Formats: sequence, C-alpha cells, structure tokens
Amino acid sequence: MTRAPSRHAGFTLIELLVALALVGLVVVGAYETLRTAMRGWEGAEARTGTLSAQRTAERFVRGQIEEAASVVVRADGRARMMFDGTRSALMLYTELPPHLGAGLQELRLSFEAGDDGYLRLAARYRPAVLGENAPSVAEPALTVLVDRLERGEFEYFGPAPGPRADTAARWWPDWRDADRLPRLVRVRWVREGETPWPDLVAAPRSDGVRVRIDPEEQAEDDADEDTSEAGSQDQEEPRPLGASGS
Repeated sequence: MTRAPSRHAGFTLIELLVALALVGLVVVGAYETLRTAMRGWEGAEARTGTLSAQRTAERFVRGQIEEAASVVVRADGRARMMFDGTRSALMLYTELPPHLGAGLQELRLSFEAGDDGYLRLAARYRPAVLGENAPSVAEPALTVLVDRLERGEFEYFGPAPGPRADTAARWWPDWRDADRLPRLVRVRWVREGETPWPDLVAAPRSDGVRVRIDPEEQAEDDADEDTSEAGSQDQEEPRPLGASGS
C-alpha cells in the first residue's frame, strides 16, 4: 500500500507579499502619528515660550512705568519732568530690579528695527545722570525684551503735556516737555504671525521717588562747597616744625 507524499506547512509567495504590505501600512501609520504628535509638541512649546516671553516683558514694562520717578529739572523759570515719550520710544527714570543695577536708573524703552527685519522692544539703562556737572557714565546696557514684532507703539493719557494743562484728558501720541507724568501709558504690540497681544496699560504712581534739580541752585551749592573746602584747608594748614604760637 503506497502513501501519498506529505506536504510541508509554509507560506506562499502571495501570503508573504500581503503580510509585508500590512506591516508597511502599520509602520507608515505609526510614523505619521508620531510626526503629528511631534509637530503638536513643538507647537505647544513654541506657544509656551512666546507666552512666557510676553508675560516677562509685560511685567518688566508695567513695573518700570508704575515706578517712574518724578524727576523735575527747573531751568529758566520753568519745571520740566524727566520723562520723554514718543510713539516709538519712552525715556524715564526709575529704580530697576537689583540684579540690573542699584539706585536711580535712566531707562529707555524703544521699538526699533532688528537684524531680522522685524521690530523689537529694546531696553537700555544706565545710572541716572542728574545735573549739568554730573560725571559722564558708560554706554547704556542693552536688553531685548521682545523680538519679531510687526508693530509696536506707546501712547500717553492725560491733559495736554505742554504748557497748557487745561485741556481735557485724552490719549496723546507724544509726552514731551511736560511738568508732570502722564496718568496712563499704553503699549500696543503685535508679534509676527500671532494674534495681537492685549494692550498693556500702566499708571505711574504718584508716590515715586521725587528729585528736583535747579541748575542755578546747584551752581551756588557747588560754589559754597568749594569755598568751605578752601576755608577748611586754610585752617588746617600745618605750621613749620619748631614754630611757636604767639
């Protein structure tokens, strides 16, 4: 009695091709899912970084405007506040955080063109120079608060900043040659490819550091000080050895 030849179990070529096609589909699907997840992660990180930079810049700008010092210079019978504001730049005297410098500082905030073709909000600061005879100081330090801005501007609220102060309070594009601080300062900024940030509105506090400088009085004080120093030197001049008092 003869036996039929046994056939070994295995996969046919068609089965192998079908299996490879299914594995390829699974791999491609997993790769696309991973790539989509990575794009979402990178986008979330970018938005988080942007939000963090925005909040940091807002805290710094708001804090320095609120702490603006009332530094008044009196000259030619007129008082002038050391606060100069335009649409693109703002100069004020304030006390910065301790790690940036101690004492009263001259701070300039400006929207200026960066190397990438966009605007940037830059902060330049240095120790305050008060009076005509004050010693010169080094170049101001530079810190970029926000970059890649499409638009940025300052506005100022209060009565007319010039000699006429009887006008109704409203928003002004400039605040120059005034004898007082504005009631409010508004900062508008739009970052490239993003929705406009909310306007930042800060109110300079009336209880800030107050310094008044009169160039004529300062010159008189300097002259009196020089005279007193010269007098003290004459009184303290030592006598020659061996001389006796009369």
